[in-house]
Amino acid sequence: MDTTSARQLQQSPADPAVQVAQIANAAAAAIQGARAAEVAARAGQANALQNAQAFDATRIANIQRARAAAQENARAAEAARRAAAAAAAEVARAVEAERIANAARVQAVAIANARAIEASRISNAARAQAAAVATSAAQAQAVADAVARNTQDGGLLLGIAGNQGNVAPLAIGSGYGLNGLGASWNGYNGKGH
Repeated sequence: MDTTSARQLQQSPADPAVQVAQIANAAAAAIQGARAAEVAARAGQANALQNAQAFDATRIANIQRARAAAQENARAAEAARRAAAAAAAEVARAVEAERIANAARVQAVAIANARAIEASRISNAARAQAAAVATSAAQAQAVADAVARNTQDGGLLLGIAGNQGNVAPLAIGSGYGLNGLGASWNGYNGKGH
């Protein structure tokens, strides 16, 4: 009931028709106010619901963006990890290849040195053997020369003695001395001395 209706009731309390009219007007005004309040409440509720929906949509969008960013970061981190692992594996392969190459070079140098040492040993042995053979040949030649000189000297002495004794041992002596000793020396040489 508004102020005007209350004033009218106070001014004429005895008129029932006026009171009924005033009550009806007051009721209509109250109903109209209630309806307006209901409309306003519904509008406020709708606005609040709309705001809540908008807030919820924003929250969901933010969650989705955060989830997408997290997934993208995870993929980037995984890609970086794989790249680092691949780089580490490549470095390990390079180090292993370098180690194998160094080992192969060391082995090749060792083999080459061993072959050079063996070749030098064989060459030295061959030179020593050649020197020994040359020395043996020189010694054999010296012995042969000495034997030849001794044989010639002995033959001459026997020849002189035979002529003095009217005997001819020179041919026997010289033949035995030269041929016999020569054959023995040739046989000695024939055995590789």
